[in-house]
Parts: sequence; C-alpha cells; structure tokens
Amino acid sequence: MVSPSKAKLSRIASQKSQQQRPEPEPQRKSVASTSSTSNNKVKLVKGSKPLIHHRFYLDIERHQVATKIESTIKELGG
Repeated sequence: MVSPSKAKLSRIASQKSQQQRPEPEPQRKSVASTSSTSNNKVKLVKGSKPLIHHRFYLDIERHQVATKIESTIKELGG
C-alpha cells in the first residue's frame, strides 16, 4: 500500500516530466511571407542620415555606453 503523500509526489513528478518533453519545432515561414510582414512593420529610409528628423532622450547610467550610442545617433543624423 502507498501512502497518500507518496502517491501525490509520484503524480507531481509524472506531470513535471510530461511538461519537460521537448516541443516540436515550429514550422518555418517562407521567404515571401516573412518579407511581406516585415515591410508592413518597418519602413526603410534611404540616405546617409535616416534619423535626421528624430529626437532622442537617453537616460543611461554608464558614460561609455551613452557616448557610444550618442555617436551612433549623430552619425545617422539624429
């Protein structure tokens, strides 16, 4: 005879093992479907300074990271 607590532990262990089974890999989208969805979300601006009409406010504690980001934004026209 098995005690109720051991039965409960074995039930929990079997549930955890079922949850840890690897899920099948999701199907990959074709190139045509991914390019059409990406065109709707992102608009590419051609030119040397695509960020010329944008303002950025940076609140970064590390000075080195802030200067790198600032220089990149300035290169892109921001």
